[in-house]
Amino acid sequence: MSFDVFLQDFSDTPADRSESVGRVLRPLFDADGWNVVTADGSAAVFGASDVPLDGLMFNHIAGELAWDVIFDAAVAGDWVIMPVGGPVCIVTEQQADSIPEELQDVGLVLVRSGKDLRHAATADA
Repeated sequence: MSFDVFLQDFSDTPADRSESVGRVLRPLFDADGWNVVTADGSAAVFGASDVPLDGLMFNHIAGELAWDVIFDAAVAGDWVIMPVGGPVCIVTEQQADSIPEELQDVGLVLVRSGKDLRHAATADA
């Protein structure tokens, strides 16, 4: 099953996260730079070369460790995680105040790990 998982913030002027998020992703990119590769799987990454880097999309997520990479990128970027069809996932309690009211209707979950994120994103799958 392929999930689309978006990472972004809701500020009026999103900051460039190239350095902080790059430190998480760069060591894991395959030779083409389109996928992060982990010990048990991989995930396709879109937007990592954008300038400024102000959000990402992951899909074709395989293995448990890829969820850790998504979580770690969200923490590094101070981004909210939005799995399509799932609840909005926040990585800090402070992020709850930034979520637009219309998105709060789909649910809001504080995640503390890739495992928490995977569970929140796939609970109804």
